[in-house]
Amino acid sequence: MPPPFLRINGVTRTDRRLAISQLRDAVNESGGWITDFHLFSNHSICINFEIAARDVPALASALASIKLLLSDESADALARYREDPAPHDAEEVAGTLQVSFVHDEPDLRIEVPPIPG
Repeated sequence: MPPPFLRINGVTRTDRRLAISQLRDAVNESGGWITDFHLFSNHSICINFEIAARDVPALASALASIKLLLSDESADALARYREDPAPHDAEEVAGTLQVSFVHDEPDLRIEVPPIPG
């Protein structure tokens, strides 16, 4: 049986470079590890992570300490782990942390060099 999946969605007005650093630290310092990430211009990031079920409450506390407004569903999911750290009798939890950045900056444009040949 695959590990349970935790989907966390949030929004922040914090500068995206600072926010990304804070999100990385929140996952790492809670005992989790980042397995992948995807940036969507300068509007959003999706971080894939894995964490021990017993460490999800620490992740919830770390996320609460930064300026991140979580969706109601995400807050409820994290609260369930505070009540019962292993609600699915799983030792590990896979998840995504998707954060949208609210700002007035223009779209981030990255020039892709032409492929020679």
